[in-house]
Amino acid sequence: MAAPDHDAPSLDRALIITTLLPHLEDVVRRSAQRAKQEIPVYEGIEELEIRQGIARDLEIAMAVLVGERDPSDDERQALGIIGDTRARQQVPLESMLRVYRIALDEVFGVVWRASEEGVVAHGDALTLTRDMWRIADHAMEMAAAAYRHRELELVAEASERRAALVHAALLTPAGAPAALLRDAGLDPQGRYLAFRARVPGGRERGLLHELQLEGVLREGAVALHGADVVGFAADRPRLVPAAGTVLGLGPPGAVADLARSFSVATRVVDTAAAVGRDGVLRITDVAMEAIARSEETLGEQLVHRYLEPVGPGTPVGDELLETLRTFLDAGRSTERTAAALTLHPNTVRKRLHRIEELTGASLQALDDQLALRIALLRHQLAGPPGARPAPRSPATG
Repeated sequence: MAAPDHDAPSLDRALIITTLLPHLEDVVRRSAQRAKQEIPVYEGIEELEIRQGIARDLEIAMAVLVGERDPSDDERQALGIIGDTRARQQVPLESMLRVYRIALDEVFGVVWRASEEGVVAHGDALTLTRDMWRIADHAMEMAAAAYRHRELELVAEASERRAALVHAALLTPAGAPAALLRDAGLDPQGRYLAFRARVPGGRERGLLHELQLEGVLREGAVALHGADVVGFAADRPRLVPAAGTVLGLGPPGAVADLARSFSVATRVVDTAAAVGRDGVLRITDVAMEAIARSEETLGEQLVHRYLEPVGPGTPVGDELLETLRTFLDAGRSTERTAAALTLHPNTVRKRLHRIEELTGASLQALDDQLALRIALLRHQLAGPPGARPAPRSPATG
C-alpha cells in the first residue's frame, strides 16, 4: 500500500469511527444482497459466505484507515482469502472484483449521506472517499493476485488429471477406470476413437492448445506424449491442421478398445511421416504405404523384380520411375501425367511402354499395378531422406 499522502488535507480519524462503524453491518448486508441480485454467478453462493468475506475485508480496511498504516502480513494473507476461494469456485475474476465495487459504492453512500446531513464536512467526505478508494484498490490487487495464483495451480492440476486420463485410456491394456472417465464428464459406455498428431518444428504445444479450444473435440481429452499430441474423442477433431502436420485417426470403438485404436493411429502417423504425407488421415488413406513399410521382405522382392530392371539411380531410370509414379498417382491418366510432368502425352506413352518392356509388367493389369505401387513405396522408404518428396496433402497424393 502506498504511504499516506502528508500533503493532503488531514482527516479526523475519530470521524471515521462515528460515521462508518455504526453502518458497517448494513453495508455488508446490502452489498451481499446486491451481489446475489446483480451478478448471476453469485446466485449459487450462500449469502452468509458472501457477507463474511465482505465483513472481513471491511474490518481490515477500517483498521488500516484509522491507523494510517500498511496492512500487516496477516492482514495481507486475509485479504487474499476471497481471491483464493472464488478461484476454487470458478467465479470469474471480473465478477469477484465487481463485488468489491458494490461494497465500495455502499460505503460511499454512507459517507455522502452523512455529508448531506451535515454530520461530516464536504471536505472530510472527499478525503475519506479518496482514502477508502486507495485501500479498496490495494485490497482488490491482493485478492486478484491470490485468485491468479490459485487459478494457475488449478489449471496445472487439471492438466495433470487430463494427461493421466489420456495416458491410462491409450497406453495401458486395462484402459482408463470408469470412475476417471465419469469425473471427466465422459461416458464409460460411449464410443470413442483415438488420435495421434505429429507437428514439425516443435510446435506440439500450439497444436495441444488448438485441440483444447471449445468445439474442437466432442466428449474427448488430449495431452502431450513425448513430442506428439495424443487423445481421444467421440468423433474426429474439428480441426484443419497446419501444413506439415499429420493427424492420424484410429477406428472408433468402446472405451476398452481405445488402446487398439491408438495403436492404429500411431501406425498412421508413423507411416505418413515416413512417406511425406500430412493432413487428417485414417489407416485406409495410407494403406499401400503401411503395407510397404511393414512388409519389408515382400517390398524388397518387389523392388528387385520390378524396379531394378529400370535402373534406379541412373538418369534414365529415375526419369522412368518418376513417370511411372506420377502415372499411378494420376489414376493412370496419360494426359494428367503429361500435364504434371510438363511433357507431351506421346513422350509419356513412350516411357510407359519402355517400363513395360523392361519389367514385363502390364500397366493395365491390377495385380501388376499393385505390385508396382508397393515397390515404388518401398524404394521411397529405403531411399535417403533428402530424396523423399515434400509433404503432400491427401487431395494431391
